[in-house]
Amino acid sequence: MKKIILLLTVAVTILSCNKVKKGEFLVEGNAPGIADGKTAIIQKQDEMLGMVALDTVKIKGGKFVLTGKIDEPTICAVTIQDIQGQIILIAESEKVTVQVDKDSIFKSKVGGSYNNEQFTKFNEDMKVAQKKFVAADKAFKEKYKAEIASLQTNQDPAIMQKLNAAYAPIQEEGQKVSKDKMNAYAEANNKAFISVLIIEGMFKSQGQDFDFAKAKKMYENLTTELKNTKPGKSIKMMIDNYKKPQAAPVVGPQAPAAAPSTAP
Repeated sequence: MKKIILLLTVAVTILSCNKVKKGEFLVEGNAPGIADGKTAIIQKQDEMLGMVALDTVKIKGGKFVLTGKIDEPTICAVTIQDIQGQIILIAESEKVTVQVDKDSIFKSKVGGSYNNEQFTKFNEDMKVAQKKFVAADKAFKEKYKAEIASLQTNQDPAIMQKLNAAYAPIQEEGQKVSKDKMNAYAEANNKAFISVLIIEGMFKSQGQDFDFAKAKKMYENLTTELKNTKPGKSIKMMIDNYKKPQAAPVVGPQAPAAAPSTAP
């Protein structure tokens, strides 16, 4: 009986440690190979102040814990002293885990919470989708190596025009693949924070092929929780103020709408 009570007590203690209070975030980092005393910083983008530090700690025993206040899920960047690059994650009221790769920080693994697991999967899927573009980009640079090198010393407009014309279809295809992948993700994952960011991006960019009805439907399919975030409210405002682009005016003489009547 005492053993059962002890096990229950341990279980409750573990659950309590993993529980993050509403309005707070917790990031637990495992950073093997990084010397004690090195600094880990978590920052978020502020519209007025730029990047703002939310917490700064010293690494000890290859581990660090970042904590602080957060109103809602927020894209943040974790940087580590003397290591180039940053780890992008979603700070939220759940425990987030980071497995740091000191040799290639971009390969660090982020998980722990639903949103961060989804964010990691999304990024991995995007890398797969962009493989064709990466290969085409590499082939382009190899094919036009001499022309690209010449631009370092001679900004020849003819060479620049040639390279731009050759690269344009590669770039357009890469952008299309990325856009299609992002839209498909947002449609299929209505409770992932990354989805509301994708939809907000659609409304902000509003390219030539912007489909207002589709974008609005994607927003309406989001959970109430996501609609109440800052990007969710931003989308709602853009929907309410949306004005369909006017057709470009026709230049030059126009044909009559109907043939003139010949009746007496």
